[in-house]
Amino acid sequence: MNTPRPIATMAAIKELCANPSRDHFALVMGDLIPILANAGISGDVLEIGVSAGHTHRHLARAVRDTNKTTGGDIRLWGLEKADPTDRFMVDLNALVDQLYAEGCPPHLVIADSRNCAALAEALRLSLLFVDGAHDYGTALSDLRTFAPSVVPGGVIVAHDANDEEGPRGTVWRAIQTFLERGIVEDQLLYTPVGHKEGVWFGIRTVSRGNGTTTG
Repeated sequence: MNTPRPIATMAAIKELCANPSRDHFALVMGDLIPILANAGISGDVLEIGVSAGHTHRHLARAVRDTNKTTGGDIRLWGLEKADPTDRFMVDLNALVDQLYAEGCPPHLVIADSRNCAALAEALRLSLLFVDGAHDYGTALSDLRTFAPSVVPGGVIVAHDANDEEGPRGTVWRAIQTFLERGIVEDQLLYTPVGHKEGVWFGIRTVSRGNGTTTG
């Protein structure tokens, strides 16, 4: 197995973010998965907040294509609270059928992260993408529950993060509280031109010398 190279991973993320023509969703809708595989960071992918389905479709195709290229067996997981009042909610059964038809078998779980300790314990993730409910408590629960499932050198991503006071800063405040646990080695907040909210990236802590986590 290759030695994980988290510094190379963050350098690649910063290079992607430096491209002004790069769609900010593309940074998590596929580009990160082959980057992680090439950096020797192995594990599954989990998206929290599947409701609209757009990101999940792109992630599924990226997982499929990376597995074909590398001979890997990355699995895509999705966690959704499935609130029927959410105007962005798609027919999740239809989404799953579509992904199977495209050769992108997902593993979709309908639950709240507050009730997912057993699932989190069983997962080994290279990429965690948090884009569920954007209230402080939910965002913090999503991060605290599943970030420990990310392997050393893996990437934790939170969407709609904004480092300011007020309602738009809710996810950012959850990130700051989460960071107090010392589970992140390097981080970046990328806010693309023309957007009010950005994408936060964190590299899971790696202990120097033995590749194990610290904190």
